[in-house]
Amino acid sequence: MRAFVRGARGAALIGLALPALAAVFPLDAVVLGAPLALAHALVGAVAAVLLLDALMLGYEKVPFTCSYVPSESLKALAPLYLILFLVGSAWLVRLEGRALGGDVTPVAAMTVLAYAGLWLAARARGPAAPVDFDEAPAAAPRFGLHS
Repeated sequence: MRAFVRGARGAALIGLALPALAAVFPLDAVVLGAPLALAHALVGAVAAVLLLDALMLGYEKVPFTCSYVPSESLKALAPLYLILFLVGSAWLVRLEGRALGGDVTPVAAMTVLAYAGLWLAARARGPAAPVDFDEAPAAAPRFGLHS
């Protein structure tokens, strides 16, 4: 299953992150100059890899093959996700500002710490459970069409 997750992660990097970085690079090169545009793209690529690794950490299904089982707590967690997104975006802007200013030590340190945290979290989870392709949703939807 790890090969499937690794492949889905690679496809997301190539299909989502790389086009976004490639679309912004020419504008950055004109405004910032080629060296800073390259540094900006590198920070963006590292952030994309870290985010995808964090998203795939708790994923226990073969990507794009298992049925979707809706989460019962999505409405309760939506404000938390929004806060985490805003705080993470502000943190990344500050980190990139320091890196583009010439101080790459915080970027390197945060990257190493983030990867160490992801590695420790993956080790703490242990081996993945076998995949169940025929899992049923928690509750079957009822649309009131029965008599």
